[in-house]
Amino acid sequence: MINQETVTLTEACKLLGKSKKTICRYIKQGLLKVDRIKSQKGTLEYRFNRTDLLNFKKTERKEKTKPESDLVSFLKGEIKVKNEQIKNKDEQIKAINERYRETNVMYNNLQNKLLLTESFFFFTCRSLRQVNFLI
Repeated sequence: MINQETVTLTEACKLLGKSKKTICRYIKQGLLKVDRIKSQKGTLEYRFNRTDLLNFKKTERKEKTKPESDLVSFLKGEIKVKNEQIKNKDEQIKAINERYRETNVMYNNLQNKLLLTESFFFFTCRSLRQVNFLI
């Protein structure tokens, strides 16, 4: 006769709300205590203590909210540093873009002055030729 405090694998799955595969993984990891019983068919069956399962269910919820590890806190610190570096680079890029824009404006102004100078020189030379032609 099976004890009221023992639970089969299927019942353990329902009690914990987990799949058979997950329960077996917990067993392999040593998170759940299990009794292996040979059935009348000759196969191995798992039997769990109901109170052990209920205690595991309570501790399982606590483990989900465990404090972050050193690695996670290190990575969060690295992310903050990288974000600061990105902000600095963005400011540098903005300054370079502003200088590039100013350079283009100056270049265009010089180009316009050169065109004016060339056209003035061209018309001056033409006028001088006409004056020399008339003399």
